[in-house]
Amino acid sequence: MKVMMQIMKSVFALWLVSMSCAWADASTVTSVRISEGAEGLRLVIDLDKATVFRYFTLEHPDRVVVDLTDAKMKTSLPKAMDTRGVLKSIRTAPRNANDRRIVLDVNAGVKAKAFAIVATEHSSHRLIVELVSVAIPTPAPVPVPVPTVAVKPLRDIVVAIDAGHGGEDPGARGHSGTWEKNVALQISKQIAGRLSKEVGMRAVLVRDGDYFVSLRERMARARREKADLFVSIHADAFNDASARGSSVYVLSDRGASDEASRWLAERENAADLVGGVTLDTKDDVLASVLLDLSQT
Repeated sequence: MKVMMQIMKSVFALWLVSMSCAWADASTVTSVRISEGAEGLRLVIDLDKATVFRYFTLEHPDRVVVDLTDAKMKTSLPKAMDTRGVLKSIRTAPRNANDRRIVLDVNAGVKAKAFAIVATEHSSHRLIVELVSVAIPTPAPVPVPVPTVAVKPLRDIVVAIDAGHGGEDPGARGHSGTWEKNVALQISKQIAGRLSKEVGMRAVLVRDGDYFVSLRERMARARREKADLFVSIHADAFNDASARGSSVYVLSDRGASDEASRWLAERENAADLVGGVTLDTKDDVLASVLLDLSQT
């Protein structure tokens, strides 16, 4: 009997040591953040060390499940603040003695992908979960015969409202700490709302949230909407509070020259810049003159 008790004590001691070692090697979730991107929602899970993970989707109800191996939580989950109709709620619970499960309750037609980012000098280990809403095809409506209209109605004038900066490009900062990107976005939304109330006009926002859009992509989005006018909204900061008036943007000679050189190097893309005239059959001198006239 004494020998059996001694064996049991030894086994229990070994179990405690193994459990403490396993827990010491466990990773810790230090932060969980939600941000909105150009196409959907992004969940960022910060960890103090790398961990093995897996993710999968379930239906009825629709949800995305993320399992973290040997992980523990030392932070609370954010509220599901989602304006794109992708995420309903987020919750977490232990999966077993060591693992942690995070469940994202989503709407139907949501596509998910997840990937890990190794820690750098300025950031911790991160697990990124991206949610994108996939359009669900709807049955085609039954055609209804309509009378032929003799007069063809005019199309709406489309105005692209471009809120400057965004995301990791905050722009200028005001005296009270206000960032230009937020001011420009609020102004853009108000302008778009007022324009859309005008008969025969339609406003589109190039950027409708706090995320980064490159200058070329801003132009491309306006062209995809077939915009007739492109208005870029910025808000300058100035050291002298007595300053009054407006800022005027001037194209520099060097900038114009660099832009012309870039378009000449990509001649097949230059048609839009010179009003639809292709430069494929023009020599460099004539192409340069046409570009210079267009920019001037």
